[in-house]
Amino acid sequence: MPNGESERQRLMDAIIARHDDDAPREAFAQWCETWDPDWSRFIRIQLRALRGLKSDDIWMGTWGDWECVKEVTHLCDQHALRWASELARWLPADKNCRRKDPLACSRGYVRGFVEYLVMTPSDLLAHGEQIKRQTPLCHLDLIGVADDGTMLELFAGPSLAGIRSLRITEHRITDEHIAVLANSPHVSALQWLVVDADALTMRGITEMAASSHLRALKRFQSNAISIADYNYSFDGIGSGPVYWDFTPECRRLTDQYGYLEWAHSSYFWRDDCLTQRVSGVFP
Repeated sequence: MPNGESERQRLMDAIIARHDDDAPREAFAQWCETWDPDWSRFIRIQLRALRGLKSDDIWMGTWGDWECVKEVTHLCDQHALRWASELARWLPADKNCRRKDPLACSRGYVRGFVEYLVMTPSDLLAHGEQIKRQTPLCHLDLIGVADDGTMLELFAGPSLAGIRSLRITEHRITDEHIAVLANSPHVSALQWLVVDADALTMRGITEMAASSHLRALKRFQSNAISIADYNYSFDGIGSGPVYWDFTPECRRLTDQYGYLEWAHSSYFWRDDCLTQRVSGVFP
C-alpha cells in the first residue's frame, strides 16, 4: 500500500468530515487505484450511480441500471469483507449477529464505503469512536438486549453523533429512554428513528416534540402509539394512494411545537399496510 496507513487515514478523515461531498471519495479512489483497482472501480461506480439521488432512493435500491447493480454486487461478494477488515474486529462475533452483518453485502456500502452497520449497544459504546474513524458511519441497526444503564449511557453520550438513521428493534424502549435521547446534544443529525417501543406513551412523544436536538428528524417508526390515522386504498394490484388524518394528539403537538415532519409521516408496525416501507432508509 503506497504512502502507508497515514495517507489512508488522512483521506478517510476528509471523507468523514465532508460526508456529502464526493470529492474526498474520488481522491481515495484515485489513491487506491494502483494497489486495489477493484475497490477504486467500486467506489467510482457507486459514486456515478448514486450522484444526485436522495438517501431514500439509495436504501430502497432504486438506483442504477441492472448491469451496474450486478457489477457492484459481484465486487462486494469478492472483496467487501477485505475492504472492511479493520471494522470486522469490533463487530459482534455471535453467528446470529454475523448473519445480519451488512459487511458481507452491497447493502452496507454507500458511495464506496461502509455507512450502515449492525451492532450491539455494548459494542457501539466500547468501539464506536474507533469505528467512526475507519468509515463514514451514519446508519445503525442496534440488535440484542442491553441493560437499562447501557442504553441510557448510549443515548446520552457521543456514540450517536453523526448517526442519521437508527433502528432498535430488540430492546424495549420506554419514555425514560426517549427523554434521554431527546435531550442529548449528540443526536442533531438523526433523520430516521425506528424503535421497538410498546411501552412508549405520549409523554415520550412529547419529549421528542419539545427537543431542540431532533429538528432534523423526518421519520419515526414505532409499534407503540398512533399519532396519525392512515387509510390505505388498494387498486386491486397491491398499490394505491395513502390518505391520513392526524389524531388530536398530533394536532396538539403541532399547535404547541410547530410543524414536526416526523409526526406527520410516522409509520406504525401494527398497521399491516404500513409495513411496506414506501420511502425508508433501512432495507
